[in-house]
Amino acid sequence: MRRKPGGVPVRTIVLVGFMAAGKSTAGRILARSLDWSFVDLDAEVEKHAGMSIPALFRDLGESAFREIERKLTPALVRRHDSVLATGGGWAVQPGTLDAMPDTALSVWLDVSAGEAVRRAAASGIVRPLLEVADPAAAAESLLAGRRTHYEQADIRIDADDRSPQQIADDILKILNDM
Repeated sequence: MRRKPGGVPVRTIVLVGFMAAGKSTAGRILARSLDWSFVDLDAEVEKHAGMSIPALFRDLGESAFREIERKLTPALVRRHDSVLATGGGWAVQPGTLDAMPDTALSVWLDVSAGEAVRRAAASGIVRPLLEVADPAAAAESLLAGRRTHYEQADIRIDADDRSPQQIADDILKILNDM
C-alpha cells in the first residue's frame, strides 16, 4: 500500500486541474492500473441532476452545478481504492481541497490554457464556459483565477505534451516512490 509522508495510506486519488487537462481519461487508465474504481464527478453530477452539464448550466446556471458538486464531494473523496476525476472548477470552491481526508492524495494535472482549448475543441465535448466569442481569452482568464487553488494539490504533473497514458504512468511512478 502506498503511503503519504507521515505513514498515512493512500486510499483515494483525486485529480484536479483545468478543463481538458486529461483528468477523466488519465484517471480511467490510472484506476485500471491500480485495479481501483474510477469515478468522474461530472458524470455523477449529470446522474444526480438528470440532465447533461451543458443543459444544467443553460437551464439552472453554474451555481446549481457547483451546489450539486459540493453535495456529492464528501462521500466521493472518502471512497477507498478509487480515482476521482473532478471538474475544472471543483478545486476553486471554498474548502474542497482542505476537507479531503488524510487518505486522499490530490494530483494537479497542469495544462496550459492554449492546450486546454485545443483539446476541448478536438474532443467535441461542449464546455459551457468556453461557449463565448473568444474561448482562448476565456480560458486564460479562468485558468489565471484558478491556478492558486490548483497549486494546493499534493502533487503537480505537467499535462501539456503528455498523453493520458504518460500522465497515468507519471502518477504511478510517484506512488511507487512514496
